[in-house]
Amino acid sequence: MLRLLLRRHLRTAWGSAVVLAVVTVLAAGAATAAARAVAEMRAHQVVYATEQLSPLRRDVVSRSGSVPGMPGPTGALPVEPPAAERIPSEPDWIEFLDGMVSLRDEQPRPLRDVLGEPSFAVSTKEMLTEQVPGSGIEIPQAVFRASPRLQEDMRLVEGEWPEPTPVTLGYNGPEGDVPVQGVLTREAADTLGWKVGGTYALEGWKFPPLQVVGITEPVDDGADAWYHQPFGRRAQLGMTPNGSTTAVAAVYVDPAMISGLAFRGPQTVLWYPVSVEGIESGEVQALADQLRGFTHETLTIVPNDAVELQGRTTLSEVLDQLLRDRVATDAVLAVLVVGPLGALGAVMVLAARLVVERRRRALAVLLARGATGGWLRLLTAAEGFAVSLPAAVLGVLLGLLVRPGAVTGVQVLCAAAA
Repeated sequence: MLRLLLRRHLRTAWGSAVVLAVVTVLAAGAATAAARAVAEMRAHQVVYATEQLSPLRRDVVSRSGSVPGMPGPTGALPVEPPAAERIPSEPDWIEFLDGMVSLRDEQPRPLRDVLGEPSFAVSTKEMLTEQVPGSGIEIPQAVFRASPRLQEDMRLVEGEWPEPTPVTLGYNGPEGDVPVQGVLTREAADTLGWKVGGTYALEGWKFPPLQVVGITEPVDDGADAWYHQPFGRRAQLGMTPNGSTTAVAAVYVDPAMISGLAFRGPQTVLWYPVSVEGIESGEVQALADQLRGFTHETLTIVPNDAVELQGRTTLSEVLDQLLRDRVATDAVLAVLVVGPLGALGAVMVLAARLVVERRRRALAVLLARGATGGWLRLLTAAEGFAVSLPAAVLGVLLGLLVRPGAVTGVQVLCAAAA
């Protein structure tokens, strides 16, 4: 009976039902597009705020005084007389890098999504090198460095990649006559006056000399990885208080050599690049909480390895500030939408009253024939539901067409309200 009456109502005086449907479409579409616009604005705000941070502050960075992938303590002088020259053991950096990847993959979303491919680099302290006449550099210095992603970050333009060479670990550091092979960028080599095939003495008693076996250039000169590898792209120029010119350049060596060269203590930097592209506005709070948890504890990367992750980043503080700023922004948005929402609500009420007025005579007849008030309200509600539900769905689709994106809970609530 209800279905037959509902069909009759929709066939007669259908103009009022069309008006109600059109208003519902506009209301649901406007609400959906507006909710999506606000979400996009907040997502862009997160991206903009994080892009203002340097990678040193944005990325998750950890530092250590040991060499990864080496059994026992590294960077320490021997306690026994030096042994014969031999090629040092290769550190197991593949396993260590895999451990960093696994540690990232174990994290919950959205933290797992913002952490990029991890990397690390092991460096020595600055060491004085031989001055090349005509270079203009009075105090040249070099930093030996090794990285598991060297051939991904740099391309070889001349010469060859470095290989491990025999060395003796003595009380005063590495000893030997066989040069340590290394590569550096063209710009750094030109600054120091170094050439491919050239051999240059280093400070230290019996310290082996350095041989430049290759010239490189960055694959991406603007990559974030160079912020974590100072002097890697080009030499850093300076001047002493007495007016002497200085230059510090990074020389990349084979990973097997770095433990012995860092006899004064290795400086290991591990990092996860961070990108918040694709993070929804509703995930900001969860991301800030997960970052704090990730950086407030010491995490084991590879069992029994001396290098652990003690991550640091200021991104969580920036996200917290964004969440605080949202309170003021939401207050302004609320003031702006009160007027349009009030007008839209009034139009919807008038459209609903129009439908009821067109049905008043039919409802009076049903009431006279014994229908109860509750039954009549059910009939009217069923008609409104049959008209407004398809219209609300169409409005949501139109709103998503204007502002493409995933359907959120806010959009569903707005459509339901319409």
